[in-house]
Amino acid sequence: MKSDCRLRHRFDQQHILPGTTVYSNEWAAYQCIPRLVDANGTPLNLDWHTVNHSVNFVDPTTGANMQRIESEWQKAKRRLVRNSIKTTTSLMPCHLAWLWWRSMNARPNVKDAFLRLMEVCEKHFHTSDFVTTSTYQDEKTGRVLEVPLQMRRLKPGAIPSLFPNCPSYLSRPTTVVREGPEEKRLRLEGESLQKAIRQSAEAYKEEKKKNNISSF
Repeated sequence: MKSDCRLRHRFDQQHILPGTTVYSNEWAAYQCIPRLVDANGTPLNLDWHTVNHSVNFVDPTTGANMQRIESEWQKAKRRLVRNSIKTTTSLMPCHLAWLWWRSMNARPNVKDAFLRLMEVCEKHFHTSDFVTTSTYQDEKTGRVLEVPLQMRRLKPGAIPSLFPNCPSYLSRPTTVVREGPEEKRLRLEGESLQKAIRQSAEAYKEEKKKNNISSF
């Protein structure tokens, strides 16, 4: 318990300003909060409010609660666990910074002028100008796998072609992009290989059925 309090003390020294209002439950490790001091030994004089979770989750008098912060932490933990397979403890600050950035710059919350501009820019492109999936062809089976991209991207050579509130001649109509020779060749090869595999499997089943010996 003393160790928990020391860790709490060190964290608060580094990240909390004197006089900050602090809300917590009544866990024993938080009982040292009123005694916390800064690196020079000066009391932090934190305005500490607690919620007794054995009685209620929202203090009926002050309205103090930790519902929002715990909800946000649950979301963060789910993302961190999902990404932890490819990360290390040393990268945790980077992941936390990324989560914070996402929370501040999600589409409904974007305030940054450049990010706002990017959102406006995409309105000048047709839906067909974007790549939304990625494909991969299995060399052994010829099967073409298609998966959605987490973030869509512009196709090479795409140019702005939609200009709302401008003369109509400035906006080009959407056009159907023809399949290139290489793409067509790969598609036909994949289809032929798939057909050959199906025919081979069907022939094997028929041969096996003929060779079965029925018993009476």
